[in-house]
Amino acid sequence: MALSETKNILNETKKILGYNCKKAKIIINSNTIELWYTNDLKIKGAPTQLGQNLGLVLEMVRNGNFVIAATKVAKLKKVPEFSNKDTF
Repeated sequence: MALSETKNILNETKKILGYNCKKAKIIINSNTIELWYTNDLKIKGAPTQLGQNLGLVLEMVRNGNFVIAATKVAKLKKVPEFSNKDTF
């Protein structure tokens, strides 16, 4: 089965954790995913593969009822190492 995907960068903006964010909307088959991302930090990343190239995604809303949102942004001096017991 082929996936149907549409991506739109919208003119909507809002502040999340003090960062200026822009909105992107991605429609994959019957799912609508809204991504709120910032370019203020000069890094890219997201909680899923969606939006990895936009900027740093601070909020993701799927179908208007499932939200993943950043609660804090912190600069680390070193990337933490995880042992097997820390896996989730």
